[in-house]
Amino acid sequence: MLNAIHHVALICTDYDRSRRFCVELLGLDLIREVYREERQSWKADLRIGSVQLEWFSFPAPVMRPPIQRRQA
Repeated sequence: MLNAIHHVALICTDYDRSRRFCVELLGLDLIREVYREERQSWKADLRIGSVQLEWFSFPAPVMRPPIQRRQA
């Protein structure tokens, strides 16, 4: 059984939109935000309760197909 989650890493295609969604709409706490010049990428650390979310943006992330869920 899962007892705890330390952190979750997510990749987004639109950093500004994702940041506004998390901070302004969901109310997550922004711990830190860093622009990584060498990767042309933003990284934001956000917190909800005791769980930390790491948001990454990349200029051209690999798009993954949605997960197909089985019908019950």
